[in-house]
Amino acid sequence: MRIGDEMSPIQMLRAITSMRVFKLAVILNYIFWGGMATYALGELLLRNAWFQLFTIERTIPNEITINQIDDKTIEIKYSFSTDGIAYEGERRVYKPIAEERLPTTREEIEISYNSLIPQVNFIDELGMKSRTGYVGLTISGIFLTFVLLIDIFANKQNG
Repeated sequence: MRIGDEMSPIQMLRAITSMRVFKLAVILNYIFWGGMATYALGELLLRNAWFQLFTIERTIPNEITINQIDDKTIEIKYSFSTDGIAYEGERRVYKPIAEERLPTTREEIEISYNSLIPQVNFIDELGMKSRTGYVGLTISGIFLTFVLLIDIFANKQNG
């Protein structure tokens, strides 16, 4: 049954309301997943994943702690200073990857950071500076495609 085809006023109101809820849900999904894609893209650009847009500096951390989360995962927390301002960072990583890629002593670990925005920092030796950006871009791309397909192929005439 189409909107306007011999519907009672209540049926018409339900059809219009369900269509508005559908449109609102689609718009909110576009905003959310588009925002996630934008955030992931920004993270990749700020960390120079594709282009050398920013200067990446290296420094020795003031403090570094390595905590074992479980049998397979460790968490590396660190702090460093630049221009008299202290910054912190952390990274969870699979234990065998950390054992393979990190230097043997904590004093040899270097922190890489964006010189313009030092909050964007990472442990370069791990080789995972752009992993979260790629994962975020992939997941948001999949969901944006899914929402787009629903938006395109949804039967918008029936309530």
